[in-house]
Amino acid sequence: MKLTPVLEALCAVILLTSCVPKYTSPPASSNTAHLFMAGESGYTLATHIFRNAQTCAGREWVSGGVAGPPKWINVAGNQPVTISVDVGNAYGVCPAMGTFVPESGKQYIAHAVLRDGIQHCGLAVNEVSPNGSNGANVPVKQRKFRGGIAESSSWCVPDGQQ
Repeated sequence: MKLTPVLEALCAVILLTSCVPKYTSPPASSNTAHLFMAGESGYTLATHIFRNAQTCAGREWVSGGVAGPPKWINVAGNQPVTISVDVGNAYGVCPAMGTFVPESGKQYIAHAVLRDGIQHCGLAVNEVSPNGSNGANVPVKQRKFRGGIAESSSWCVPDGQQ
């Protein structure tokens, strides 16, 4: 039986999600920020957070596959955090990956920005204003994805080699 490219991608995501540790959100406190990661309508496959923001090592699953739908999570405030929003369709996958510093007590929405279909993507982060709408853009250092050997290995090109 021949699988379509979409079905192949879905099967791969399901198989891979069973091996990736799931992110455990710390309890909300004065030292955390609230984050929601979203993709593009019809494209998002998965979202990840990395335990080591500088090296993108220690990949943990936030949403997608067996980790479930996107959800709000807490992250450490006033410290760099590296996340990825993987978007894809029948023609390929593009991991939008970046590092930013969320301020404690604030809310953020991170999302993939696509160009040329899904040939090129980047990560954008907006602060959520008190009325719940997207606020100011937050500076994001774009990271270049590279496949890791294991979930604990580095998933981005190290600083200075980009």
